[in-house]
Amino acid sequence: MNRRPFPLLILTLVILSVSVELALATSPLGIPQVIDNFVAKLFPKASHYFWVINESQQASQHELILDVSTVVTFQEGTIPTENRFLLLIVDGHIFAAQSIPDNAIVNCSNDGKTGKDI
Repeated sequence: MNRRPFPLLILTLVILSVSVELALATSPLGIPQVIDNFVAKLFPKASHYFWVINESQQASQHELILDVSTVVTFQEGTIPTENRFLLLIVDGHIFAAQSIPDNAIVNCSNDGKTGKDI
């Protein structure tokens, strides 16, 4: 696990929470609960976990793309495991999930292509 400066981590968390708060606060889909359920099902033996939304993009009225980092501890006193996922949420349910490297550069923004263009 890479050591990051503590102030930078705190600043990053504050910026992320403020930028995502508006989108999630008004969402009728219960996105935080969807993510929490995903992490809990993926790591059922975890003793502790938390997750952070790195980036989000509203792909359409019913679709949301999220770049999510998780930190999971399996036994108290052990080193936490970091993971990162791209989630496609459709109508409040996870439609697809992909594990990606922690250092991956991700752009969740709409590139203008539709399923017909690909």
